[in-house]
Amino acid sequence: MARADPVRARRSQGARPIDGHSTRAGARGGQHNHEARARRYALRSVRPSPARRDAPEPAVWLPIRDASAALAGSPEAPTPTIDRDDRGFAPADHEAREARAALDAELLTIEAAFWSTSGRAFDAAVADPAPTRVVRAPAPAPEERPAAAAHPAPAVDHSVRNRHRLEWFGAVLLILAVALGVSHLLGPSNPIRYVALSVDGIATTVQTRGTRVADVLREADVTLAPADRVVPAAEARLDGDTSVRVLRAFPVVVDLDGERRTVRTTRRTAARLLPELAAAPNALVTAAPDRLAAGSTVVVRTPRPVTLQVDGAARSLSATALTVRELLAAEAVALGPNDEVSPTLDARLTDGLRVRVTRLAAGQRTALVSVPFRDERRSDPNLDVGQTRVVRAGVAGQNRVVYAVTLRDGVEAGRSVVRTEVVRAPVDRILAVGTRPVRRATAPRAEAGAPVPSSTGRSETGQGSHYAFTMASCAHKTLPFGTVVRITNLTTGAVASCTIRDRGPFGAGRILDMSKDTFSRLAPLGQGVIPVRIDW
Repeated sequence: MARADPVRARRSQGARPIDGHSTRAGARGGQHNHEARARRYALRSVRPSPARRDAPEPAVWLPIRDASAALAGSPEAPTPTIDRDDRGFAPADHEAREARAALDAELLTIEAAFWSTSGRAFDAAVADPAPTRVVRAPAPAPEERPAAAAHPAPAVDHSVRNRHRLEWFGAVLLILAVALGVSHLLGPSNPIRYVALSVDGIATTVQTRGTRVADVLREADVTLAPADRVVPAAEARLDGDTSVRVLRAFPVVVDLDGERRTVRTTRRTAARLLPELAAAPNALVTAAPDRLAAGSTVVVRTPRPVTLQVDGAARSLSATALTVRELLAAEAVALGPNDEVSPTLDARLTDGLRVRVTRLAAGQRTALVSVPFRDERRSDPNLDVGQTRVVRAGVAGQNRVVYAVTLRDGVEAGRSVVRTEVVRAPVDRILAVGTRPVRRATAPRAEAGAPVPSSTGRSETGQGSHYAFTMASCAHKTLPFGTVVRITNLTTGAVASCTIRDRGPFGAGRILDMSKDTFSRLAPLGQGVIPVRIDW
């Protein structure tokens, strides 16, 4: 509960307060400040005036005790521990307030009675002063004459002044008694402060005797939410120029690297809000209003080092984009309908990621292609078996082929035939193949134990030997050049193949001469001659 202020009460009733130099005449008229006078005489040391220091009768002026130390309390006295409630008030706080108000009222009553009584007596003494009688003492003997007095004081009637002083002394004693009685209950009294308080821009003035900012908030009945901010801090001490601001927190939506959440803050700009977020030290605000308000959205991104390869060029970037799609949009990379992006557009950016854009283009290409001629074989009875003759030479043809091609970054990656146009048709070659049997004048004599040469039309049996000739080649008397024969060693069953490219052998009983590499697959070269069967 707020304590009543007697001075303000008297001001509201129309009384004019007086300062420390007001006269008794003004005090008698009711225009005095009782509280100011009581504090001046009770809490401060009364300094003797020049009249008191040089008084004719110093014994008349009684010493006045300095009550400031008693009212302020002894600093050495231990401070009792008092349990306080959740608002910071002790159980005896309300009693202390009531006792302080009662003390102020008692001081006003005492001072009013004192000034009204002493003032009337003083005025009466001034208006009708009593005759002063001077009593002269007999002159002392020369030997008894004391030293010359520094200030001989005439005998004056001081009854009015003594009465005034006695009344003032009694009032002071009463004030001291009351102050000493309640000093331990009230504790030291702090001066009244008027502190400017602003809550969300609404300014007011708070009267308090507290010493901290928290005391001002308690006097103004201001409750702080967890995210509210007080400037200066609640534990800061008050001074003569302290002004207190209470900033209420409001909700703001924060998008931090794709994660949205709502935070409460008192900051009005995104730059001041950023240090309060659990973001990386190099995080940047990419989107936010100029001034934050309730419901504002702040987008915060962490830059990441990435490499972008597009149109054959690679660049190193520090990107604040969240996905590959956002990166391409930020770098103004336009994608065609067939372009390929690796990784995908919705992939999240990571440190060191390499993003590649491949340009795909489709088109057509035309090429002239040679068409080979074919061989047409015709039997000729005028030629021996195995002999051939070109009747008509062949001519290769030519076609124009249209291809559909796919280009990857300008390089052909695939093609398919769209159509073929015949430019020149090929001309087949005609070959005459001999069918006339070979006539032998004398049959060669076979070696002892060698197989007699025999033929079944597609197979022949006899002896085979080797000679220096082209690899995988062999010689036969009648088989056409280019004929591939299969050779079987009749002793071991080993098999090899060769192509007829020479004529021979002409030894007795031999049907085939083989190159050394072919013979070595059938038998050792040192064997020389082996029984074989050839098939074609």
